[in-house]
Amino acid sequence: MSDVTDEQRANGRFACAAELIGRRRLWLAAGLTIALGSFPVAALADQQAPLSTPVAAAEQPQQVTLPKGLERVEEIDAKIKKMGSVTEVARKLQTGSTANAGAALTQEEEMLFLRRSLIYDAGYTKVGTDNRASWIAPKHEDDGYNALVKFVQKGADNAKFLEWLLNDYEALQLYVTGGIPGGRSWWQDGASHVRSIEQFMALAKAHPDDITRGKTSEADRVVYKKMMVSAALGMNDRTRLWTGTTKPADPVVRYEIIKKFREHSDQYRFRKDIFDQLPVENMRWIFENRIANEEMPWLANYSLGRYPNAKDEGSRLNAYSYIEYGHHGDDYGGYKDPEFYNEDNLYKSAVSQEPQTLGQVIQGGWNAKYHFTYEDDNFPNQNPSDPYYLELSHDHTSDMVRLWMPFEEGGVCGAVSKTARTSTASSACPQRWADSRATRRFLSTVWWTIPLRRRRATRLRATALATTPALVGCAWAAPR
Repeated sequence: MSDVTDEQRANGRFACAAELIGRRRLWLAAGLTIALGSFPVAALADQQAPLSTPVAAAEQPQQVTLPKGLERVEEIDAKIKKMGSVTEVARKLQTGSTANAGAALTQEEEMLFLRRSLIYDAGYTKVGTDNRASWIAPKHEDDGYNALVKFVQKGADNAKFLEWLLNDYEALQLYVTGGIPGGRSWWQDGASHVRSIEQFMALAKAHPDDITRGKTSEADRVVYKKMMVSAALGMNDRTRLWTGTTKPADPVVRYEIIKKFREHSDQYRFRKDIFDQLPVENMRWIFENRIANEEMPWLANYSLGRYPNAKDEGSRLNAYSYIEYGHHGDDYGGYKDPEFYNEDNLYKSAVSQEPQTLGQVIQGGWNAKYHFTYEDDNFPNQNPSDPYYLELSHDHTSDMVRLWMPFEEGGVCGAVSKTARTSTASSACPQRWADSRATRRFLSTVWWTIPLRRRRATRLRATALATTPALVGCAWAAPR
């Protein structure tokens, strides 16, 4: 159980939220050079402004008019130069608020910087290698403009959506200050602003009322818009379970899952109080959660079944409640033990591989232990035709791994930390994960400063760092 009091938890949560909001209001003015390279836009002051509504789908003509706001970088720079000298503009950027008339950027001036940032950054490309990826800067300042022009020329829907994005102050601010597109699959390429905008458009088309004034409550509308931007930016290359080769998750489906978690927050113990306050920079971690879409409601129901009492929330969110450190079963390379795929083992009888119950026969197979089907009206899952049916492979060479397999066989640093991230993100607590390399870096830095008797405990704590949620408001328990 957690030894953090409710008061400490609340104070930590709101202090963290205040810090995040304050960080978003900072402008990076140092080294600002107008018309020379991309402006490093950090974040803008929160301001209220009436929003336009995304235009409904239309026929795709052969010729389209370029959307309002889509201009070449040099054209935007010419407008920025008219705002004053570099010193004057930098001072306005640092102010970050229109509270004092004339002392800060107007909303239209802010939008110039936001548009410039988006248009220029659209020229970046992500190139993957064996175990890392790099964002390659545009060779020409118009590369981003040209990429967006090609996007617009694909059809009228694209042009109308981009025009809405470039001229909707709130949406543009959320998108530009939300970070670069792409999830945690750093060795994969394919992430880009154009693809992210396509995903944002798909989300807006699927749920237009969610971001339209008057169609839902104002509080929900703002959160839904942040959710769409977070999904579009975070799930941009490959978001799926952290092991195996399940298909990448659909951002629209994930948005719908998290929306249901939020709507039924008491049922799923989803921390709506934390989630709604998150900026896109952190909310996207919830969407980047490295798990298959259909496993998210399964994990929620499975963990709640094991820990039905709210007082045990620390244990429910603790990776060590599900996965033992180390590999206990036969090593078939990853999680390819034939016993995990054999139909008889899945549904009739299986033999436990967990150290505490090693060798015990499980009547009803893995299904009896992990409940592949469950009762939940929000997520139909009983039949193969149901949208949240948990498909299982009967071919151990298929590499179609499910999360319950690491639960049974165990794992080391990366498996534990990713399991922690998976469980806490499903409860609205954002975090990043640390693999064995991060643990080694930590230990190599402090190892020789630690007395011998404390080194073993420190090794455990280093591994446990990965299980600690990013916000104090998420209770967690120390490793057993």
